[in-house]
Amino acid sequence: MMKQDHFYKFEMLILSLLNKSDLEFFDIFKYINNSSHNYIKIKKGVLFTILYHLEIAQLISHYNKNNQDFYHIEEPGQVRYDMLKRDYQNLNTAIESIMQSKISEDYQHE
Repeated sequence: MMKQDHFYKFEMLILSLLNKSDLEFFDIFKYINNSSHNYIKIKKGVLFTILYHLEIAQLISHYNKNNQDFYHIEEPGQVRYDMLKRDYQNLNTAIESIMQSKISEDYQHE
């Protein structure tokens, strides 16, 4: 479950970055590893594997410019990103609601 959870988060992060701009592999790698305050780290092999799977699923594509491969989000990738983002926000809202609530007597075991 934990590995699937990491893949889900990395997929969302990568699609989020590509939704803003076409990026080269090392730009994606550096952005994730340097912008997360050491909370999220991705290895190059893991990133390459995720990009490969996203491309096979036709969520992203890549093209060569000045001898560098750039990744581009496709329309299905934008739809997938919107869905992942909405699910993530709903999950965070539900967790925050539970964390902030008090347990009423209705829920306490007698």
